[in-house]
Amino acid sequence: MFASLFRRRVPQILGLYLGGGWVAVEFVSFLTERYLLSDALTDLTLVALFAMTPAVLMMAWFHGTPGRDVAPTVEKILVPINVIATLALVGVMFHGEELGATATEVTAVDETGQTVTRMAPKESFRRRAALFFFESEDEDESLDWLRYGLPVMLQRDLEQDAFLSIWSPLEGWEQSGMLGLQRAGFSDGLNVPLPLMRQIAQNRGYPGLLTGTFRSSDGGIRVEVTVHWTNNENEPQVVSAHGSDPMEAVDALTLEIKRVFDIPSASASMVPDLPVAEHFSSSVEAIRLFTEATVAARILNDRDTAVARYRQAVDEDPAFSAAHLQSAMDAFNAGQGQQAIPAVSAARRHDYKLLYNEKFWLKSLEYSLEDQMDKVTSVYETWAELYPDDFDALTNLAFSYLFRENDTDKAIDTFEQMREVDPAEYWVLTQLAELRSMRGETEQGLALMEEYAAARPQDFRPWFHSGRLRLGAGDLPGARSDLERAVLMSSGRVDPVLELARLDLREGEYDEAQAHINEASRIASAPRQDAAVLAAQIDYFRSRGMLDEMVSAIGELYTIDAAYRNPINLMMTSFMDYVEDYAKAGMGDFVLQRLAEYETQFQPPLSELVQIGYLRYFLETGDIEKSQPTLERVTAMVKA
Repeated sequence: MFASLFRRRVPQILGLYLGGGWVAVEFVSFLTERYLLSDALTDLTLVALFAMTPAVLMMAWFHGTPGRDVAPTVEKILVPINVIATLALVGVMFHGEELGATATEVTAVDETGQTVTRMAPKESFRRRAALFFFESEDEDESLDWLRYGLPVMLQRDLEQDAFLSIWSPLEGWEQSGMLGLQRAGFSDGLNVPLPLMRQIAQNRGYPGLLTGTFRSSDGGIRVEVTVHWTNNENEPQVVSAHGSDPMEAVDALTLEIKRVFDIPSASASMVPDLPVAEHFSSSVEAIRLFTEATVAARILNDRDTAVARYRQAVDEDPAFSAAHLQSAMDAFNAGQGQQAIPAVSAARRHDYKLLYNEKFWLKSLEYSLEDQMDKVTSVYETWAELYPDDFDALTNLAFSYLFRENDTDKAIDTFEQMREVDPAEYWVLTQLAELRSMRGETEQGLALMEEYAAARPQDFRPWFHSGRLRLGAGDLPGARSDLERAVLMSSGRVDPVLELARLDLREGEYDEAQAHINEASRIASAPRQDAAVLAAQIDYFRSRGMLDEMVSAIGELYTIDAAYRNPINLMMTSFMDYVEDYAKAGMGDFVLQRLAEYETQFQPPLSELVQIGYLRYFLETGDIEKSQPTLERVTAMVKA
């Protein structure tokens, strides 16, 4: 038998086939990396190579002997069958796989007129995951900061890869990322039950969920991360890494997590995967201080501590560009523009360590400090064009169009783009519905909420928002029906109950309104919820003409809002929105005194926002002489 095989040169031909096939696999692998093609092409080539092996063996057996051969009938039948079977196998195994390019070229013109080009990943190849804080398995309390610090480093390291999008509770405007945890009683975000994390990840549309533990080990640190899937289609996968320091452990973890997420190999040619020490900081102490500053700013809303820790972090590592930038952004948002300038300059000196999105943040901050708001919008436009699937870019652009440019059409177009990028981001539908309603297109807005409800039948939000739309359009029975349904579907949520209270006020049903406010008060378990209850109570007092009670509640609201709002937003929403109420209550001296305090507290350019408060007060009190020059200052600010 063996003699016949060698006489027919079957082993030699098979060896040549496998060798040539391996060259083909390597060549296809090279093409996938060089031209950013799907890795599935390499797998397909490998499967086809082995699936066709029976046909190669058959042809070798019948045609390997020197001399002229005639194909027998069995070969004419079985070789085509092998080809058909191979095609069927490939079709089954790679059904639904995208075998083309993993990225497309995008081009944009930046705010200076320069043309910029980059490769943007296709949405079908992007992976999205929610990353929560870690748990310590170590008795050494000096390592507790790593419960926050390791996720901070890991998120940053993973998001170097354009194919990955990672969310954490530290994100969002004024603790909005923490709200789901606060409502459940986990105000620090630690030791959260897995079902709650899974629910939050699902509500935010993230298929992946990352949890982790750590402990000291062999003179370093061992970190273990579990990758869960919110759809339960796959079993959780555990990856672990050991490092002499946290940065080294995170570097190793990143490689393993990217393997679990099956990130295309082409990503390596798009953006280099730098170590944490290179794109963040090489100093463990500096990263610890940065983490403490982040927790103080994002969870505790303790700006003084955050400022001190950022300053200490950059003292430890003067090239810590992320700390310089975050310090500058926090100072600017607190109305301390002049304090932000040195930090911006330091971040610019070391911008080679910034991630791509941070570079856009830095540019927008520089133009904001120079009061060139048109260029801020241009920066967001460039960001969104070069990174068309980046929700931060699109969100900032949409709201820039809405509030800076007063261009509702462009804002709607941008939200529509976000909807195409990720249909699971249902909050985008609520924004579109509200904007449609503002333009008098209530029916279109309601249609969007119907679409939302069909996609997420267990979610109370589409009914809540459709109730608000109907209330705004004057359809009070329809509004009540939708809002009552939202209340029945929601759990631990105050918004639907409070909207019912506002509907009661509109209908003059004061006892029912107060009952709903009391009900919401019993539900409230987070600062934002407490503030929402007080805001509804203020509406109640205003409707009843109870000025003393109203003013007292406004003061209480200001105190609660200070727990999570930044100083500028606290002034704008928790004070200025009630200037007319204070004036009606005869508290004009108080209003003018607080506005004067704001003028000394805030620095340019945001200090000019104080003029809006003056304008509202002068208009409410009928002081035309003072309102005219104030209006001119406000108009100039808006046009800047």
